[in-house]
Amino acid sequence: MRIYMAYLLAALLSFYLVMLYYGVSAGFASPVPVLALVGTLVLSAMAAPVLVYSPRVGLWLGALGCGLLLPYSVMFLRGVLMEWHWHWLMPLGLLPAVLVLVSSYYTVRALRTRLVAGLAFPAHPWLKRGLVLLPLLLWASYLVSIRSAFG
Repeated sequence: MRIYMAYLLAALLSFYLVMLYYGVSAGFASPVPVLALVGTLVLSAMAAPVLVYSPRVGLWLGALGCGLLLPYSVMFLRGVLMEWHWHWLMPLGLLPAVLVLVSSYYTVRALRTRLVAGLAFPAHPWLKRGLVLLPLLLWASYLVSIRSAFG
């Protein structure tokens, strides 16, 4: 369950951060943010739901998603640390990058070992279905909200 939550939070906060900077700038200057957006989609809409029923496949999808998110997170961390001016919102800006690093660590550790406490999910089938539907409903609500904003 810890890995599921780490995937979901890392993906959604990274998506928010990339889209925030996209809205402030004139567009993407490099392909790294686009790869990060694909990584957020893989991590939240594919890896997290699959992790509930098939942990190994979910971990491999999580490794792919974290691998796509990692360059953007490292680039963002480097930029923040090179221009270090303390502001009270700084921990919130660093949180997505830290969550991606933590998710990557948990994924590698879970793939190397067989028994991982972070993969224990509730046994009730309705709770499992809810965990599978949660990221999909979040993406659906986002798509509905931007569709209504444009027309």
